[in-house]
Amino acid sequence: MMKHLVTIISALLFSNSLLAGVVTTIAKNIPDAVEFAAKKSGKTLSPAMRKSAELALEKAVANYGDDVLKTVTHGGLESLEVGAKYGDDFWRLCNSATPDAVRSLALHADDLM
Repeated sequence: MMKHLVTIISALLFSNSLLAGVVTTIAKNIPDAVEFAAKKSGKTLSPAMRKSAELALEKAVANYGDDVLKTVTHGGLESLEVGAKYGDDFWRLCNSATPDAVRSLALHADDLM
C-alpha cells in the first residue's frame, strides 16, 4: 500500500511540474501575442492599454485554452473584445478557421455570429 502511495505522489508531483512549465511558457507568450495583435489591428498601445489587453488575454487563455493565443495573433485586438462578448462560440469557430477568416470574424462578429 505504501509503495502505491509513493508512486501516486511522485506522479502527481511530476505532472504538477509539467503543468507549471506549460503555464510559464504560455505566460511568456502573452506579451508577444498582444504585440502581434496590436500590429494586426494597426494600433500602438500605451502601457495601460497593453496591460489591459494582456490581462484580457490571460483571462481568455485561462477560460478557453492556449489556442486563444493563436487566434488573437491572427484576429487582432478586436478578437479579445469579440471573444469576451461571444465566448465559447467565437473561440471554437476560430480554432477551425483560417487566419484570414479569424480576422474577418473578429472584425464582423456582430453580423457573422
